[in-house]
Amino acid sequence: MLGQKEICSENKQINGKIFYKTANVSELQEKKGKKFILDKVPVAVFKVEGEFHAYSNVCAHQKGPICKAAVDSEFIVCPWHNFQYKVKDGKGPVGFNDFIPYYQTSVEDEFIWVSLMN
Repeated sequence: MLGQKEICSENKQINGKIFYKTANVSELQEKKGKKFILDKVPVAVFKVEGEFHAYSNVCAHQKGPICKAAVDSEFIVCPWHNFQYKVKDGKGPVGFNDFIPYYQTSVEDEFIWVSLMN
């Protein structure tokens, strides 16, 4: 179910980085978040305009749950206080230093894999 967390331990190396298996691509609805725990790290995964994006599930501003954020083609909007982060990289608006970590994703065999490594 969307919004609930799933603990993911299956992982593999892709291009020298460890990636964790999260969900089948069919499980994510457009612009709806799903929460995962990867190596004890809470992660939110979204599908935005057909592409998959992964972020820390903790808002840097007030610690709100990013998996419940409103999303459009440009911004993720924290459900607690409407702080915006860019979909493409998790950075806050110009003039703010707040950001949420953005994690690399890869799709293989219809599954979304997420790396916590930069």
